[in-house]
Amino acid sequence: MMFGWSGRVGLVGGLCLLGCGDDAATTSAGSSTSGTTDVLTSTSGVPTTGSDDTTAPTSGISATGSGTTETSAAPTTGPGETLDTSTSTSGDTTTDGTTGDDTTGPAPVCGDGAVDPGEECDDGANNSDTGACTTACTQAVCGDGLVGPGEACDDADQDDADECTNACALASCGDGVVQDGEDCDDADADDTDDCLATCVAPSCGDGFVHEGVEACDDANADDSDDCTACQLASCDDGVANGGESDVDCGGGCPACGVDLACDGQVDCGDGLVCEASVCTYPLSCKALKAAVPDAPSGEVTIDLDGPGPEAPLLVYCEQTTFGGGWTRLMSAKYPHFFADDNWQGYNVGDPGAENYSIVGKRDLFKVGATYTYRYGVGDEMTWKDGPILFEFAWQQDHDAFTATTNGSDYTYLAGDKPTTCGGFNGLHNKYSSPSYATDVDQGDGIGCWWMQVVPRADWAPLGYPPGYLHGFLGGGNLNPQHETQWEVLYIRE
Repeated sequence: MMFGWSGRVGLVGGLCLLGCGDDAATTSAGSSTSGTTDVLTSTSGVPTTGSDDTTAPTSGISATGSGTTETSAAPTTGPGETLDTSTSTSGDTTTDGTTGDDTTGPAPVCGDGAVDPGEECDDGANNSDTGACTTACTQAVCGDGLVGPGEACDDADQDDADECTNACALASCGDGVVQDGEDCDDADADDTDDCLATCVAPSCGDGFVHEGVEACDDANADDSDDCTACQLASCDDGVANGGESDVDCGGGCPACGVDLACDGQVDCGDGLVCEASVCTYPLSCKALKAAVPDAPSGEVTIDLDGPGPEAPLLVYCEQTTFGGGWTRLMSAKYPHFFADDNWQGYNVGDPGAENYSIVGKRDLFKVGATYTYRYGVGDEMTWKDGPILFEFAWQQDHDAFTATTNGSDYTYLAGDKPTTCGGFNGLHNKYSSPSYATDVDQGDGIGCWWMQVVPRADWAPLGYPPGYLHGFLGGGNLNPQHETQWEVLYIRE
């Protein structure tokens, strides 16, 4: 078959179109190609017609988008020669599926509604520095300095202690962050832990019991109530509180000592009385008996003249016989005898002694001109533990150790009344050689001097039975029944 030149050209053009069509088919819309693409097609063994070989260049330029494609074809020579076709692409090529004239649109900008390269978002006219997409086409985030959706503030710093936290929330108590003006912030409402719900450090007096630290908190400064320094009142806290009448005493605590405050007799210790709201020594054993009816007998300190010059004195109180309230004034155990230099004060500091005297203080017990006495005698043991043979109580309106009367000022109270010399009528100082007081009055002769009270002489060497004379049984002085081995004299006001 014979082909003319025109036929050769048509073949080459068809091959060119075939190669160009393949390139276009592999470029999709919206893609771009940069650089140079070379396509080389070789055809061999294609027969040609005519007597002369002809070489002719073929070239064309195609524009797609903004890029340029240049195609060149090598001339076709005679039989057995090679046909070269090359395609060169330079610049950017964008193919949108349309092949035609060049197209150029507006440059992309923030706010055009399209998310362009370098933009995180673009809501167009809705972009706002208080919205989700800012006017810089960035997503609103905490820390960008713009108060965006869900944010109460945004100071674009990392200071969590200022007025705007790192969570873009206004600083507030309970947010878990300690800001200026807060002592603490544990983000809870527990007022018993180390941080109050008000973001204030716990302290005594805030009205909340700090667990493990305070036992109480009554939010007041009254240390006399049941809560002191945020600890429950106790009997060893050094404060008068919790119903105590004085520091750590009274109320439910141990009884108070002398000169300490009292709200009643129950607040005072043994042997003390509550006078004018102060625990003090009683004026006498009778005063103690009046304040404490069940007060037992025993040694007690009394203050005979109260605020006067007399020092408090330890004495023995007898609280059972004849109404109680008796203070031991004197006692003696045969063969003890007193002398002029000791009969008014003997073993004064030892009221438990067998031989004892505070007779010199008798005037501190009298009421007006009246003395009230009680006298007892016994033969076994002592005044303190021995059985009593005889005892009685009376009153008289003169001093038994310095004066003598006819006995008309005598008043019997109770007990075994002596029968000597026509009957007992008080104590006098007449015929005082055997003792400092006897029952002999102005109308009695020398034979009536029984009742050897506060004995001063032993009559046994003169033939009398050993012991102290007494007059409870009457009869002659030499009768042994008139002798006793001990005696005791009490006094009360």
